[in-house]
Amino acid sequence: MVGERDYYEYKKSEFFTQFNEFCNRVGILMEDKYGAEFKNKVIGEIKEEYESIFE
Repeated sequence: MVGERDYYEYKKSEFFTQFNEFCNRVGILMEDKYGAEFKNKVIGEIKEEYESIFE
């Protein structure tokens, strides 16, 4: 039986790909309303937090 941690480690690349696609879609809306600098800062912070889950 595969452990829970092993499962998430195995799927990590897939999860990051899906998350990045989501951030790109949301980023378009954020940039339109708040500008590129704000979007880059917020998306960058969100990605850092998301990646820390897998450490």
